[in-house]
Amino acid sequence: MRPDPENAERILRALGDFGFGAVGLAARDFTNPEKVIQLGVPPVRIDIVTSITGVSWEEAAAGRVRGNYGDVPVHFLGKKEFIKNKRAVGRKKDEADLEALGEE
Repeated sequence: MRPDPENAERILRALGDFGFGAVGLAARDFTNPEKVIQLGVPPVRIDIVTSITGVSWEEAAAGRVRGNYGDVPVHFLGKKEFIKNKRAVGRKKDEADLEALGEE
């Protein structure tokens, strides 16, 4: 998510609607660049990130893909931006992910 106050307020409202209103988050938690907020536990954990390595918010927004999480419409990072992020991070897991995608 873009880490600005207006977006932070929208995220808080959405989280409240989604059942996470009582976890004690505030708008300031979503305005700090390079922050990760994790809600729930795997395999159904939601990660909210305020920045990602190698991809600007303008690129992420332009390439986003609309989908659903259950019945909830959401946006996902587009494949091109996902690959760019994986290459920029460069961990072993990211390299394996790129190989699995045929993007060695």
